[in-house]
Amino acid sequence: MSLINKRHKALLYAQNSPKDSVGPRLGTLPAGLLGRVQCWEAVGDARREFTEQLKDDIVKFLEQDNDTVQDPGNIIYLSLFMLGRSTTQAKPTVMFVSENKKARKEAFNMVKSSKIIEMYPGFELGHIPLTAEFENLKFLAGEESLRKRDTSSIDDSPDVFWLQSNRLEGRRLYFYTKTSSEENPRTATAGGVITYRGRPMLLTVNHFLEPTPTIATPFFASTSEGGEDSDDECEITGLSDFDEEDEDRFIEITSQGSITPEFETSDVDGSRSDNYEGSILSSGSTIDLHNTTALQERLGRLQQNQTGIPLNGSSKQQCTRVGKVILRSKDLDYSLVEINHPLASIEGLENSTIELSDVSRIEPGCRDAAVRATTPDGGILGGALSGTPSYVRLPQSRMYVEVYLARFNRPLVPGDCGSWVRDAVTGRLFGHVFAGSPTSGLTMIMPACHVFENARYFLESQSRDIETKGIREGAGKVEQERYQTQDTERQSPNSQLIAFEETTRLVHELETCMGEYRRKHTENLATVRKILSAPPLHIEEPLFDFARSWKATAGLSRELSYFHTRPDSSDRASRHHL
Repeated sequence: MSLINKRHKALLYAQNSPKDSVGPRLGTLPAGLLGRVQCWEAVGDARREFTEQLKDDIVKFLEQDNDTVQDPGNIIYLSLFMLGRSTTQAKPTVMFVSENKKARKEAFNMVKSSKIIEMYPGFELGHIPLTAEFENLKFLAGEESLRKRDTSSIDDSPDVFWLQSNRLEGRRLYFYTKTSSEENPRTATAGGVITYRGRPMLLTVNHFLEPTPTIATPFFASTSEGGEDSDDECEITGLSDFDEEDEDRFIEITSQGSITPEFETSDVDGSRSDNYEGSILSSGSTIDLHNTTALQERLGRLQQNQTGIPLNGSSKQQCTRVGKVILRSKDLDYSLVEINHPLASIEGLENSTIELSDVSRIEPGCRDAAVRATTPDGGILGGALSGTPSYVRLPQSRMYVEVYLARFNRPLVPGDCGSWVRDAVTGRLFGHVFAGSPTSGLTMIMPACHVFENARYFLESQSRDIETKGIREGAGKVEQERYQTQDTERQSPNSQLIAFEETTRLVHELETCMGEYRRKHTENLATVRKILSAPPLHIEEPLFDFARSWKATAGLSRELSYFHTRPDSSDRASRHHL
């Protein structure tokens, strides 16, 4: 099978072109895959186009339309490199890197079929296994703890311990599971302290609290799946055949020892160093004798430290409980441990503490910079951060998250995960170490700008939930009291109800009296009418006086009118007035 698709395109980003984007040489792809193809860091216009738009198009496409690209437990790494036979033949190439061939190839095929790359003339696409520089790339938690992890023993809010020390940043952390022995606690590093509403919390990694395998196995242990041709292990679009002059030039370059240049130490204040001449894609080790000795010494000290702490119940008492984990993220691989004891005695506390809302003390993104990291056993390490952003999809996650790559002058060792990486000059925080290679110094860093934003969101949500719960509980008590009052009112009549009932009774009695009065009045009126119809002469004058006294009432007035209008009574009335 042909490993290289031959497509002639304008070399818009090669050396000496208008958009020259060839940076420091990183090494070569391992022999036997694509032949002798060199790799450089992408800088300039190519990196700018990738950072500003292309990476967003690819990541959004994969996150929206992909549920099967990555099997659980595997990682996919995505970044941009310049690949070619020579600097004048180099092309910016988006690479998918994973030890799971099925996962990386499916991601490659999906992006290729989407035609996204075709919208960016001059860019290419490829996929390769984990290369020599990524050999042994792993989560840097204690090795013994990785072998003993048990999902059933993971607590949602586990306790974290540390040994007493005057130094805060770079202190070793320990986590004891319910099933792990005291001799082999899980280890990580306390980066520093962040505060939220006055609450101090340690920021470290999450993966040392839960079962997660190492990110990768050594590259040369990888074999093609299902007996397929090893040529299928790698594919890169757009690499053309080169003429003999280019081939001879390449042979001359590699014969001078540039295939596996030695890894050299650098000062922390260097903005760019020979670190980057170490092969990011070479097949050989990049550690010289001096650094190998230093690494062995560090590993020896680490082993002594791990076996020298909590071997029995009494020695475990040397550890102090830091506090409980209050927030964890698998996607961003961080955890926050709330500190439950005073920190006043710790040196450099102010410099190691950042308010969660203080964005002025964290870097907003990656850039070419000299960096430093403080580790428990190696002290302060110096290195260089790449300005090219990379993306990873971590095990058990469905998100592609931005990460930074740095190369330190000495490799980190298991247990160094969680170390903070700062700008060597300003001290501003870039992020925390979550993975790296113990043989090369290459380190993956989780950006602090993303971690802080995520932590703020969830802590503010927790605070709102607590406040809302308090308001609801208070409102519930008020409502309960109101209902109790209403029940009491229904059971015990109040003064208004008593007054209403008394008034109703009085009105009823008054209506009864009025009815009796009207009945008697009607009887008396009937008697009067009977007398008036034909009164005897001896009572005519008294009756007339009586009628005159009732003249004010309408009913009696009508009767008197009737009496006066009678023909036989008019003379009598006249005689009376006379």
